[in-house]
Amino acid sequence: YSNSPVCYRRQWLEYLVELLISDTRLRLIEYITPVLNLLYKNNQHGYINKIAEIVSEIKQPLTVENVVELEAGPRRQIELKVASTQVKQHEYRDELDVCIANEEYMKASQLKELLAELEILKQQYTQQLQPVIQHTTVDKNDDDTLLRCLVIVAESLKDIHITGLNETLMTLSDSLVIECIRNADNEVRNEAMRCLGLLSLLSKLFTTQHLIILIQAARLDVKVIQCTALKAIIDVLITYGFDEEDMDSQTGTYTSTLFNTSHSQPDDTEEGYDLTDPNNATESLGNILSFLVLFMDCENSELRQIACEGVCKLMLAGRISSCTLLTKLLLLWYNPSTRDEETLQQCLGHCFPILAFSTHDNQRCFEKCFLPVIHTIVRAPPSSPLSSIDLLNVCEYLILLTDNMNISTQHSTQTRPITTDTTRSCHDDIAMSICEEILTDPWAPHVRILVKSLNKLKLVCTSVDHVTQLITLSDLILQKLENKTDQGLVVRFQKSVRGIVSDEITINTTTAATNTTTTRILSLSDDITEF
Repeated sequence: YSNSPVCYRRQWLEYLVELLISDTRLRLIEYITPVLNLLYKNNQHGYINKIAEIVSEIKQPLTVENVVELEAGPRRQIELKVASTQVKQHEYRDELDVCIANEEYMKASQLKELLAELEILKQQYTQQLQPVIQHTTVDKNDDDTLLRCLVIVAESLKDIHITGLNETLMTLSDSLVIECIRNADNEVRNEAMRCLGLLSLLSKLFTTQHLIILIQAARLDVKVIQCTALKAIIDVLITYGFDEEDMDSQTGTYTSTLFNTSHSQPDDTEEGYDLTDPNNATESLGNILSFLVLFMDCENSELRQIACEGVCKLMLAGRISSCTLLTKLLLLWYNPSTRDEETLQQCLGHCFPILAFSTHDNQRCFEKCFLPVIHTIVRAPPSSPLSSIDLLNVCEYLILLTDNMNISTQHSTQTRPITTDTTRSCHDDIAMSICEEILTDPWAPHVRILVKSLNKLKLVCTSVDHVTQLITLSDLILQKLENKTDQGLVVRFQKSVRGIVSDEITINTTTAATNTTTTRILSLSDDITEF
């Protein structure tokens, strides 16, 4: 399109504008706007202005209100003047031909000027004969018209080359989007929320001024609009992330300035949304974590799915790291009541390995979720779906996710020798936590599962102190446990810990002997060279 001749592009433009203005089905607009955008390659300002013109023409079309024609008397007089002017033109043309034939060029020049004046006078008389058409604009505020305008704006804002808000977009926001949030029709209000979310991605200042509308819509409106508003909020969090000052050092949670709307409110109050109390949203939600957990615990499966997918995106993008949210996701994935939600299961099933195997910090987050997940499942009442979860399968999966060998080699700690360094692998810390958990209640029904999990860990034990602590704790566990099967499992775990120590000592001894032999050979080589 962009390489075609100008006349063809003009024809394409007229045709596409006609399609958008006419009663074309709304589902086709998402295919028309990208083609229209191709005609404005490298000219996004012109593209936005054209969209604004189309919206204005749809919402305020020009209509012919009245056609005023001249009466018979004045019309007859003007027609006589036109005829008289034409007669004079013919006479002057004849004289002009004669002057040219006689080579009277000065007089011919004067006659040409007179002919030009008569032509202008004739055009004025002819224009007076035309009927006067009076145009007026009519504001169309019906739901169908507003919905069409909002869909056109929303599909246009999806263009990735639009990187900021200009005056035209701000005008569309104030005159169309914000006004339609007051509309009683659910479809119109839902499309207005979608436009508001897309506009928020273009300016952080705009987001801080209007995010409270999205928050309250996600909490108070109908389900369709709740879903749209929640998606918009998650997109905003992914785009802008969190500042360092948003982190609470005591609780380890995020309280983003985007959610603190006390310093920035919209100028108007939308119907159906309480914007009079700026602290309303922050007091009820507390912080971002509680806001997301609110929807992860929602009974509505669609809202729960959107919230979980949003949390996964935030974690994969590195925007947020929360053991609380990760624990909720793990429990939702294993919860039998969500087995029929295929999209949610696929999303979580793909997210966990990618997230865990990307960095050590993410594995540490899974490590901190180990005991909270086990406690939640064990303490679930018999009536809860969580009570039917296979606890051993959960432990094995978490052990797999926290295995250092699944991370790239540059992060691997498997080849570290035993030192007094306090840095340990995730499995080392999980082993310590499991031992302490068993000693807390050696007669708990899930102790055998915990003991089995000890033998599935791939210990690295980079610290001598840590090895000593594990051996000491395992001895205490042997004294507390009465079941011989459990004791046998603990003894096997002790052997694996002692085996790591002996293997490292053998490796260190062999390495030292090799280094000594190499030194002696090099020294002897130097002596021979000197001789």
